[in-house]
Amino acid sequence: MALLTGFLAASSVYGYDRLYLTGDLDDYAATWINNLVYWAAVPSPGAALLASNLPVSTTPYAKSGAIARSYFDDFYNRVHVAPAVLNIGNLLSVQTRQVTVWNAYFTSQALASIGESGTVGLTESGIVAPTTFAPLEERTYSVTVATEGPATIGALYTFAFPLESPTLAVTGRRVVIFGHAPNWAAPVTEKLNWLTDVMLAQGGIEQRVGLRDAPRRALAYDLATLDRHQTNVLETMLLGWQARLWAVPVWTDAQNLAADLAAGSLAIPATTSDYEFAADGLALLWAAHDRHEAVEVASVGGASLTLKTATVAAWPAGTRLYPILLGRMPPRQKFTRETGHHLSGGVEFSFDDNVAIVAADSGDLYAGYYVYAGRTNWADPTEVEFVRQVDELDYETSHAWVDDLSGLAAILKSWHWLFKNRAEIVAFRGWLAARAGRRVPFWSISQAVDMEVLTAIGASATTITVRNIGYARYLNGRADRRHIVIRTTSGTLYYRSITASSEIDAGSEDLAIDSALGVTLQPADIESVRFMHLTRLDGDAIEIDWQHLGVAECSTMLRSLPQ
Repeated sequence: MALLTGFLAASSVYGYDRLYLTGDLDDYAATWINNLVYWAAVPSPGAALLASNLPVSTTPYAKSGAIARSYFDDFYNRVHVAPAVLNIGNLLSVQTRQVTVWNAYFTSQALASIGESGTVGLTESGIVAPTTFAPLEERTYSVTVATEGPATIGALYTFAFPLESPTLAVTGRRVVIFGHAPNWAAPVTEKLNWLTDVMLAQGGIEQRVGLRDAPRRALAYDLATLDRHQTNVLETMLLGWQARLWAVPVWTDAQNLAADLAAGSLAIPATTSDYEFAADGLALLWAAHDRHEAVEVASVGGASLTLKTATVAAWPAGTRLYPILLGRMPPRQKFTRETGHHLSGGVEFSFDDNVAIVAADSGDLYAGYYVYAGRTNWADPTEVEFVRQVDELDYETSHAWVDDLSGLAAILKSWHWLFKNRAEIVAFRGWLAARAGRRVPFWSISQAVDMEVLTAIGASATTITVRNIGYARYLNGRADRRHIVIRTTSGTLYYRSITASSEIDAGSEDLAIDSALGVTLQPADIESVRFMHLTRLDGDAIEIDWQHLGVAECSTMLRSLPQ
């Protein structure tokens, strides 16, 4: 390997003034090179004196700009309170939450005081003011929220530092479980109430505007206390909490635990489809009016509920599991005392945390609206009322003056439903949501057989010969009675509109329809011909009477519209 002799050049790190590096380097003897050391800068033999021109300045000029901030500027030189908002949610038991207070300054910061407002029922620990935070010091501040206190939690803590005053907000609601179950001697009534503004023109045409995104909901039922202790508990609860928020089990959504549930469980096996469990909602494990446990739901799975916190008690198989909604009682609550130890009466809760019911329409579409193919429950008779928009002037001194404004009749008819399982009830709720009270109409089919076809209907025919009912004489395609549905014995439905009619004789008449059926039908092939009416619910308030779990009834009035 070749051996090369060299030297270390000076740099700003070592701080040497200067080396003997000049053009006269060859004037030195070889021994000088071999014994190279660092000296202060001096001129080479025979050279001119060295002059230092450092530092060398440049020609200055002005340039516009701005300071580019970084994550450092956003994060440091301030005080952080994390989290800045504690949302306790629905408080059912004593809760303790922790926050951190971090001095992100590079200098000490003095905390002069901690201001408080709206902190009734809350206690704090961990930081006592006045105190001084060291540079970059972090401390923990604990807040305990008790069940005693105002129904609404709205506390604010203000940390007074010299340069800023960060805050901690604590929000939530105190609720009490109303664990007194219905006695089921009478139905449990679920109430849904939309709000629709209906404006009626003289011609019978309506303009309808929905005023609520979701219906208001309520649950009403009868209860009876079983012993003196339950009576005392109920009276005490009502005296102390009647006007406040209640955690109300949805009694119609009960199910039993299939197996024992151990204390400390973070999941509950359950049927969730068609039940009102919701993420961030509440559920109740219930054995009696004074033996129950509310849990917070983190997420809802196909066959289980995942909880935010573990269960406290162990619950045996057969324990009832309910969803919980938050509701309020009316200002007056009446009970009857049969004996000194028993109370009975009806209670009703209007729910605060109501969510929109998912609208679900199904069936055939005709002329832009869905056809409702269901049939009324004939266990109860239906009522039919013919209503006209009439303007009457009567001075009572002569004949009254009457004007039929639209010339059309609206048909009011009652309708009854019977639901035999939970899936049917859930589907009906979705259908009601699609109606949105009185706002969205649908086609309703007459529950009677309205016409009798006398002759075959050809595939290309646009005329139907029926038994004479006086249609050509009294109606003849009027807007309040011109749509029909032809049902065959095989179940096929044909929707048509009557465009004209003519009387053949006393026993028959012809009806012209807007299009041919496309198939040939003999009278024996036709099960029925019924009128259809564009219809809406006549009221925004609907009541579903639960006779038992999964069995319910509902009745309401329907109103036809001109179409």
